[in-house]
Amino acid sequence: MAMEANLNEVLEVLEQLSPQELAVVQERLAARQKAAEPPPSLSADVFDLPFDDYLALSDQEREAVQLHAYQTHQAWIDAELERQGAEWVLVCGGEVLEASPTLRNYPSREKLMHIGQQRGRVPFVFVREPLVEESGWSALVGNDFYPTVRLAGAAPGTSTENLAAAGVELTADFDSGSLNLFVDYDQMLALKIIDRQPIDQAHFRPHLGQLYRFHVLSLLAGVTDENGAVAAREFPALCVRDWRQSPLCRVNPNREALAGRNLLLEFPLRLELNGTERATRILEVPH
Repeated sequence: MAMEANLNEVLEVLEQLSPQELAVVQERLAARQKAAEPPPSLSADVFDLPFDDYLALSDQEREAVQLHAYQTHQAWIDAELERQGAEWVLVCGGEVLEASPTLRNYPSREKLMHIGQQRGRVPFVFVREPLVEESGWSALVGNDFYPTVRLAGAAPGTSTENLAAAGVELTADFDSGSLNLFVDYDQMLALKIIDRQPIDQAHFRPHLGQLYRFHVLSLLAGVTDENGAVAAREFPALCVRDWRQSPLCRVNPNREALAGRNLLLEFPLRLELNGTERATRILEVPH
């Protein structure tokens, strides 16, 4: 009933528009519909798309291809990930070439380019739906708080000494129920911590009922313990597009990043979560 009422209100507004204004509305609606349609190349199975044709597409068209691949083969992708016990599978021409239980060895850009050029088809990488446990020391509604941890993000290859100057300081909500580190793709791109290349695949997965997209890219993460010691490790991060509009910011709209337990495991770290002070202390980093 609410949807019907809203529709009637829209129709009433449209009836009051002049022919010129109505033409503008029709033009914008047509443009939105065209942007939502997959490229003509998707009339055949997406796994048959030639690699050179794929690279010649615009960024938006390539992402439409990637979304189409996830949507068309969703059941098969999830079943294959489960069968392989994998975090990712590499598929080219409909054939599963590789799989792995960790994002640590997510296929490199160079490897994907080589496979695409060698086989003449798009090398798709499909990832498991990331686990995020949204339970809620970021202040949330209802006098609730989310544990946080301070970290620095920098481009791979940055020295520990230059971490503060070359990177960005982030207050990340800490979610031990998640394995991964989630960061703002557009922020990292603007700061030149990551770059964008045509071979980088966008992954489309839901969280809290909303679809979001991300890239799996290497990031140098650094932490400082309570004694001032600094440690840094390079590992894959999930770089989320349109961060503020993504479901990752629904629980905490001010969220800068979301750190999973791989932050603990990759270093490893020893943390103290103090509920009384609502503070996180990094007691020790590896030397």
